[in-house]
Amino acid sequence: MNRPAPTEPEPKTYLFILNEGPYGQERPYTALRLAVNLAKRRDLRVRVHLAGDGVQCAIAGQEPPEGIPNIEHMIRTLVQHGEVGYSGLSAEMRGFKPRVLIEGVKHISPDILAEWATAAEHILVF
Repeated sequence: MNRPAPTEPEPKTYLFILNEGPYGQERPYTALRLAVNLAKRRDLRVRVHLAGDGVQCAIAGQEPPEGIPNIEHMIRTLVQHGEVGYSGLSAEMRGFKPRVLIEGVKHISPDILAEWATAAEHILVF
C-alpha cells in the first residue's frame, strides 16, 4: 500500500509593520532585531512592511555613526531570509524613488498587505 508522503506543516507567519524611521527611536532596531532572529528559523516565515517614516529603513547606503547598529544590514538579511515590502504612497510622499531603496525590497500594494495580514498568525506593529 502506497502512502502519500507526509507533508510539512505550513510555517507560522509573522508580519512586522514598522512606522518609524531608523536611528531616531529604538523601535525599528528592536523590531528588526527580533525579525532577523525569527527569520533565521526554518519553521517560521517573516514578512516586514515598511510604512510611513519606516520606509527610510530601506534606503541603501546607510552610514550610521560608529557603535550604532546598521539598519540597512538588518533589512538585507531579512530580504535573504524573509520578505520586505514598503508602502509606495509613503515612499512617494517622502520623495523616495525605488532606485534609492535596498535591492529586493518590494513595493507592496494595500491588497498585498491585506493578504500578508490575513495569512499571518502574529502581527507586530512598531
